[in-house]
Amino acid sequence: MATTYQLSLVFPAALKIVAKHFDCSETALLGRSRSVPLPEARRLLIYLVFDLTPAHTNEVAYVLGRDRTTVANAYLRVLREVM
Repeated sequence: MATTYQLSLVFPAALKIVAKHFDCSETALLGRSRSVPLPEARRLLIYLVFDLTPAHTNEVAYVLGRDRTTVANAYLRVLREVM
């Protein structure tokens, strides 16, 4: 499936970029901590992955180890903040 292939290419790159921008580790981004700035960084990561791939919420949620509704809400929150 092209979506899975694209996701496997985009996700690691986006993870590195977001971790560097927010000055946190990639492990912390994938963890459960809610300390600042991790939630904002995770939302941005989700937004980038959705924007750069045709991935579905289930696929992104699986890669991040989150629930699909959490991923969808994070994406929508970034959209609301940008607009």
